Amino acid sequence: MPTLRRSLLFVIGSTILIGTASMMLVAYRFGHDELGEAFDEMLRVASIAAARSPRAGTAIDLFDPGAVPELARRLEADDEDEIAIVLQRLSPGGEVLASRPASERPPVPPSQGLHRLGADGALWHVFRLDHGDGSTLAAQRESTRRMLARDAALDLLVPAIALVAALAAALTWALGRVLAPLDRAAATLRQRRPGALEPLDTTGIPGEALPFVDATNDLMKRLDESLATQRRFVADAAHELRTPLAVLRIQTRNLCNARDDDGRASAIFELEAGMKRAERLVAGLLDLSRADDSGRAEPFQRFWLGAAVEASIGRVAPLVRERGCMLHFETSEQAWIDGEPEQIGILVDNLLRNAINHAPSASTIDVAVDCDEHHVYLSIVDQGPGIAPDQRERVFERFARAGAMPDDWNSPGIIPGSGLGLSIVRAIADRHDAGITLADGPRGVGLSVRVRFARTPPAS
Repeated sequence: MPTLRRSLLFVIGSTILIGTASMMLVAYRFGHDELGEAFDEMLRVASIAAARSPRAGTAIDLFDPGAVPELARRLEADDEDEIAIVLQRLSPGGEVLASRPASERPPVPPSQGLHRLGADGALWHVFRLDHGDGSTLAAQRESTRRMLARDAALDLLVPAIALVAALAAALTWALGRVLAPLDRAAATLRQRRPGALEPLDTTGIPGEALPFVDATNDLMKRLDESLATQRRFVADAAHELRTPLAVLRIQTRNLCNARDDDGRASAIFELEAGMKRAERLVAGLLDLSRADDSGRAEPFQRFWLGAAVEASIGRVAPLVRERGCMLHFETSEQAWIDGEPEQIGILVDNLLRNAINHAPSASTIDVAVDCDEHHVYLSIVDQGPGIAPDQRERVFERFARAGAMPDDWNSPGIIPGSGLGLSIVRAIADRHDAGITLADGPRGVGLSVRVRFARTPPAS
């Protein structure tokens, strides 16, 4: 499994090796060119010095100060075998009068000056100097120059290897020091018990890794909050389900103890009403669970909010007729938003059911979808009792009810809310970055609910 340490060592080590190899190549090329220029000048000087030798027509000792003192002074620090310069004296007719070494026969240039010539598969650098009694040649093989350039580059190899090894050791030590806080953080996480979600200590964490550690701490904080919410939800759900289940048990006993048909009919009616209330509570719990489960969130889609509200109105139409209310709906064709249509439908359903359950018989519930340049608004206004200002934030809490009494479960004519509707609305709105405001209705009558969404361009 690749690790950050190994990856950094590999990348940086590879870079150092490539840089070293490039340095060696540059040293070879640079050394070859520099040596070439120096040797070209040396060939010129050697040919001039040989031409001035007092022993014209005899074999030339290149390093004999008496024969070629100027050349000897220039090359006194060099090795004859390494330089491997060939000197020749030619007669005016081109005959070789003297050669050193005698075994070498470099090609003869056709004219005076520096030339590159090939002979017997070898490339030569030859300088020819013409004078009154013939010509003097100074020549050197190209292979010799390459060998000298290679040797110069190889002289850097051992220091380069030592440098690479030292850098690798220093890099390994430095990475160990830099990554030690991350290793400690990982060890801390491994040793923690399940449910321990305290933030990691960021002391000594490198700046490049700090965003990752901060994001991990933020994730653990949100996870802790989510688990706490779930624990509260389970505890509240267990508490809230206890009452309807107890009522159903009592109603079932009443049905069993009924002595006549009227008593049984009344008991059956109450039992059905209790089952509806329990069913509504369970449905609310499922909706809240889905709204809270961000892990299963579907990708947002672009859709027209007016269509989602029309569909919700169709779903609550039977309840509207049962309550004897009327719905007045207006919408804008430009009210497009990004979101989950199913979740937005649940949000609208809960707001409409809340308004219908609290609206007086024969009253009108106004539903509107409008928009401005940046936002889309869903407004639902009923003529019910409303919610006191000091209760408007609390009603978004789970199982909070405005005005519902504990004994409502035992009242046959009342179907109390589950206390989850507005909690579901808040959870879905938060997922969509939507805002919710509660206010008094027109002339202080009823409740006005307004949900604000970010507006998007219509889908093509």
